[in-house]
Amino acid sequence: MDPDIQFRTLLLLILCPSLSLAQTNWPDFMPTLNPAVSQSPVAAVVLPGAHVEPPAPNVPPDKARWSGTWSGWACPDALCDTKLIVEMVTAEGATMIYAFASAKQKPYTTRVEAVFVGGELQATLPSGAKLAYRMRNEGEVEFLYRSGTIWVAGILANAAQATAIPILIPPAADVPPASPVLVLGGVEIPKPPQDQTFSYESNDWGVAPASRPQGPPFGRPTPISIPGGRVIKTLELKGLLDVNKKVVVVDVLDSQTRTTVPGAYWMPGAGDSRFYGVEISRFAAALEKLTVGDKNRPVVFVCLSSECWESYNACLHAIEAGYKDVLWYRGGTNAWAGASLRRSRPERINW
Repeated sequence: MDPDIQFRTLLLLILCPSLSLAQTNWPDFMPTLNPAVSQSPVAAVVLPGAHVEPPAPNVPPDKARWSGTWSGWACPDALCDTKLIVEMVTAEGATMIYAFASAKQKPYTTRVEAVFVGGELQATLPSGAKLAYRMRNEGEVEFLYRSGTIWVAGILANAAQATAIPILIPPAADVPPASPVLVLGGVEIPKPPQDQTFSYESNDWGVAPASRPQGPPFGRPTPISIPGGRVIKTLELKGLLDVNKKVVVVDVLDSQTRTTVPGAYWMPGAGDSRFYGVEISRFAAALEKLTVGDKNRPVVFVCLSSECWESYNACLHAIEAGYKDVLWYRGGTNAWAGASLRRSRPERINW
């Protein structure tokens, strides 16, 4: 290896030890993201003089394939434009240019040193924000930006792939106008523009609504409606939580490492299909405590995705218990994360 390259790689690991600690904890919705044309009205700008050097013969093929120019989208609805230029790659890391822009973020471009951590390329921006890139077998690159509680995900493709990339969002003229307000939880909230959805939360799997809780396996396609309750989408839920602090959100997915909608309570097992006398009483008592005995209070049930029956079942249990405003967040935390919204650890409710 060139002594200068070896020295720079060693210096990077000394100055940025966090880069070599662990692989990134990627959001579980990443495999659902597809390459598309960025919809940002502002393009990311590449540094003048950017130049891609061919990898040296001794660079392993799995690292050499990172050499090149990549462009793509990030943020909900592809409203951010991002580029990655890997100028020089070695077996240990790379010199890369990161570029990013959107209508709300003026173009930002910088050259940084990156290191390989497992199958990822990781870098730290001067601001301290973390970048992680992960290449798929097809050659597409998954992108994740993290800065404190803020994180942004996206997909990039190289120049050879770009000609086959579809436009992700139809032109605005083809989108029917949305009504100005939506009534949820007893209050009016602004209706999200263009009926935006995330991570298949509105996908119609062709499953008929069920009036009784459904048994395992729970991880399978769900209906698009629920008898006695209402479906709430991601941005509708975000708007509701912003204006109505009395909303009770209950996550029912049985996971010890769960992060979910901020402020949610965790009731593992509440989405089970087999509720007998004891379970019915305990479930009702737990909800009564969370809602302070107000059965008109909006209650939202959350699971993983539109292929999870546990939140659907929990809604039916709440409706059976007499709750009048039961909202099923069908998209679950996959859709919440797909909208780049903050998640947090829920408070466990033992019931």
